[in-house]
Amino acid sequence: MSGVFVNYRNGPHSVSVGALADRLVRHFGRDLVFVAHRMSPGTRYPDELRAQVEARDVLIAVIHDGWDEDWRDDKDWVRYEIATALAKSKHVVPVLLENTARLTRERLPGDIAELALRQSVRLRAAHWPEDVENLLSQLDLMVQPAAAERVVPRPKRQWPALRALGWAFPLSMLALTKYHDTDPWWLIYPFLALMSLTAMIVAVLATSAVRLLNPRFHAVEQRLGNMPYRRYAQRSWILGAVILISVAVSLIDFATAGGHWRIWVALVVLLALAYQWHWLWLKHSEEDNAWPPPVSPDPLMFRRAAVRLHERLTEWKPQRSRSQQQQAVGVYLDLAETRLALCARAELGWRPWLTAGHHRFAVFFLGWATSAVALDLIALPAMLRDRASTGAYLVCATISLLALGVAALAIWLELRADRAQTRRHVAELTGWQAELGPLVFER
Repeated sequence: MSGVFVNYRNGPHSVSVGALADRLVRHFGRDLVFVAHRMSPGTRYPDELRAQVEARDVLIAVIHDGWDEDWRDDKDWVRYEIATALAKSKHVVPVLLENTARLTRERLPGDIAELALRQSVRLRAAHWPEDVENLLSQLDLMVQPAAAERVVPRPKRQWPALRALGWAFPLSMLALTKYHDTDPWWLIYPFLALMSLTAMIVAVLATSAVRLLNPRFHAVEQRLGNMPYRRYAQRSWILGAVILISVAVSLIDFATAGGHWRIWVALVVLLALAYQWHWLWLKHSEEDNAWPPPVSPDPLMFRRAAVRLHERLTEWKPQRSRSQQQQAVGVYLDLAETRLALCARAELGWRPWLTAGHHRFAVFFLGWATSAVALDLIALPAMLRDRASTGAYLVCATISLLALGVAALAIWLELRADRAQTRRHVAELTGWQAELGPLVFER
């Protein structure tokens, strides 16, 4: 913990102490300023005072006429607080009210005599704003920032080849479980590879058609993404309802196909989906209320962070504490770093782009193509044994090459689409910076 500890004696001058404390709170934030009269009821004050003196960077001793005339025993808390701060090598600043005379070592107990050698600051009612601003400018040099520790997760290394094999294995094993009465029997595997290639071509064409509509949907997505999650869910409920109905129909159809075990499987799937939905709802709701908000290249995250920052900057007007300013600057810089990261992402080649894991479907299509090649390879030993014709080998080779070519095309198309989408996000963040910059740095 850092901040300022206000040391004072009770008396008629307490009005000045209260005004000074209020100004310190507005400047540094409530968490960075400790004043004894604001302790919570029931707090054990000796323990709290000791802990607060040791935790703060600066102790300011508010000194008035008669402050050093009558020192009591060693249990005097004003004296104890100052002595503790001096012993801990804290910054100790004497603050003289009105025309209070400067301190002398002769009039102070030995354990706080050092206070007389510290440069003092004077606060006068007739010049209160100027004197307080002078004090704040000095304290700014002594009080450490209270910015929360930022935990930046290390990016996980991606292994696209291994993930592609992970997709290829179950697809290939699914084909092996099928029994077909064909002669020769191995013909079924090139046939399945051809069917898989056809389905993959259709899938690539479908995803490409959807990507062509991305620029049209971007404005709608941006408008929805700037909303809190609850409002976003209310506006996009139709999509959720369609998915929910589709899943419900599939589960009902599965459960009524025969066998009690199907009902139990459907219930387990339903419970798992309900748990996942509930977890996502809590996660996004927590992100909506988090401050400082998390910032990442995910458009949902950086949009909400920008909206939250704009809301806070509007709420904090006209005066903003130093703690609030530090938080605002931190979020603004996080958004700026995110923009730079997206700029770098838009220039990545295909290999680092794949390794960084920015893709959605590339590895799936690569695994799909690998499964088609695996099906041809499964049939290869039997083809060699039966001395298949050259045409059969050419067909298998053509299917394999086409599958790999379609996968390469899918990766290239997704890379192009990701670059275009990333550049749109960069432009969006550039607009946020232009809007938030003047608000963050106006004081």
